[in-house]
Amino acid sequence: FREVLFYRLNVLQIIIPPLRERIEDIPVLSTLFLKKFNKKFNKSILEISPGALSILIKHSWPGNVRELENIIERAVIFAEKKIILPENLPSEFGVKQGASRIDDFFKGFSIKKAQKIMEKKLILRALESTGGNRTKASKLLEISHPSLLSKIKKYKIEDWQHLQ
Repeated sequence: FREVLFYRLNVLQIIIPPLRERIEDIPVLSTLFLKKFNKKFNKSILEISPGALSILIKHSWPGNVRELENIIERAVIFAEKKIILPENLPSEFGVKQGASRIDDFFKGFSIKKAQKIMEKKLILRALESTGGNRTKASKLLEISHPSLLSKIKKYKIEDWQHLQ
């Protein structure tokens, strides 16, 4: 890195405070990201619920705007309704509303069976969100493409649109 370039770039400093110091920007940015990911994933989620927005505003945002963008992207992908609810946010946000429903759902299941059910459901949702694009689905699930293909074969997911 050349010192001359550093001084030239340092002539005008732009200081952008972290997101945690600009909480008034969170609703605006969240809406912007909601529109972006609605378009990207061909969804039609109308809004972020006041409860979910309240949780987002209270978060400390160590990852700044990129973290918010990632959270909204995942919420859009996994939302089942036309609104982002608190239970669509990651568990590290301290949301407990959906936990009792999950507990009730898995009563009587072994952990292996529960994992298989959830894994298949996640694969189906990823395929739905990506319009059946397996490469994009593998990236979304953060697994390798061959691993996704293996799991599709394992769970006999031939026609994902009719298996939901």
